[in-house]
Amino acid sequence: MHGWYCVKQRDMAQLNDGITWEEARSYEMEFFQTMAPWADLNRVEQQRLGSQKLAERLGHILSDLVSKELPGIRKKVNAELDKVSRRLEALAPPQIADPRRVVITLLRDFTKKLSKHIEGLPPVINPSDPTDTTSTGLLHSLNEAYDRFRESVHETAPQFRPWSSTANVNSQTEKRMLDSARLDDDAVGLGTTNSLHVDEVMDLAKRSRTRELPGNYPFAVKEKLILESVIQWSALAQHCFTEVKDITVKHVIRLISDHFKGYDHGGLQEAVSKITSEQILKCAATTVQKIDGLVQSECDPYTQNDDYFFAYKTKMLTRYKIIHQELQGKANLVTALSSYSPNNNNSTGDHHQWNYLTNAIANLANFGITIKAEDFVMLLPQHDLTPALDIMAEVRAYFQVAYKRFGDNVPKVIDADFIRAIDRVDDGLDVALMSMDLSVEKCMEYLQEPRAVVMERTKLHGKKERLEAAQSQLEQYYRG
Repeated sequence: MHGWYCVKQRDMAQLNDGITWEEARSYEMEFFQTMAPWADLNRVEQQRLGSQKLAERLGHILSDLVSKELPGIRKKVNAELDKVSRRLEALAPPQIADPRRVVITLLRDFTKKLSKHIEGLPPVINPSDPTDTTSTGLLHSLNEAYDRFRESVHETAPQFRPWSSTANVNSQTEKRMLDSARLDDDAVGLGTTNSLHVDEVMDLAKRSRTRELPGNYPFAVKEKLILESVIQWSALAQHCFTEVKDITVKHVIRLISDHFKGYDHGGLQEAVSKITSEQILKCAATTVQKIDGLVQSECDPYTQNDDYFFAYKTKMLTRYKIIHQELQGKANLVTALSSYSPNNNNSTGDHHQWNYLTNAIANLANFGITIKAEDFVMLLPQHDLTPALDIMAEVRAYFQVAYKRFGDNVPKVIDADFIRAIDRVDDGLDVALMSMDLSVEKCMEYLQEPRAVVMERTKLHGKKERLEAAQSQLEQYYRG
């Protein structure tokens, strides 16, 4: 028999009498020494009788197990203690000798960072969040907003139809004519502004006459047609600025949260956010006034860009006349002139006629006049709608001048009076932040630790004490 032990527990009478543990062990020893068959066992087997012998054996087994597992336990305790110590070191309370200097340095570093973003930083390659402008680049997002603004302004371009409203023009031909009318234009889409036919423009011009001499029409006609486009620009410019402002505000909020993420408990992050918001609102108010001024200036047609205006008017007038002549039954002649090339022997019509045309172009070039074959369409007989075509071409040409000017000026004003003004040297954010309460007492309050950090450090100190006590006991066991 191996591995067995036998014990004698208290009987019911002894339990009722309430005998002590020592008395119970005394009765147990007497029982095994006097009662058969236990009293007759050999000496070795008698070593397995009684609670005391069992306790001694279990103690030896437990000691062996502890000795076996103890190195692993000791290693885990030491590793956990090192981990706690490193975390406590990271959470050590800052030793601040000059709190004002610390706060001012934080503020200056923030404005320097903001200034770099305003000037433009290269984007992060493959950003994890495409909507995060701190990764994709603030100016990149703003330029995309400006592009959308210019496209929306261009969509207000007059969409004149250089054919009569009574002409039998199917939808396919109408689309081809409209595409031809803007063939050399950079339009990104067809709007509906001034979608008037040439006879409708002529009718408006005639009804607008007052005391003008024959063949003259009031400037108010062109002004009215121009304003049909311009009156839409105010809403488009304000929408552009709102979009830019939203992008900028979100960007600045991200920068503040990142830069002052450890100083929200003492109110520093909140104070910076408040002053920054006030600075942005001040710049926004100035920018809105400037944009309103730009819109108002565009309500009175004016340009000194004579060369571009006349060149574009000539181009559009030629285009309008070509389309009009096509629908007047001169499609073959117009097509031939448009496709004519002095090096192309396959031009339709009489070969001698094309020689005359080539000679005419060459002779005009001798006088310093450069023209194309399709320009001869302008020499075709005039008709009673010619003044309307001229009005349409002039309105469209002025739109092109004004659109390019307005499309540049609005982003320029936004950039100068809003984006750059936020961090302007003389009255920008850096100056505004230096006006906040920077007393020593307030700076100490700004720099106080978050409650969560204090609680974590307290908890870690308690854990460290328990681990050190365990480590001490383990060392004693090894030494003992």
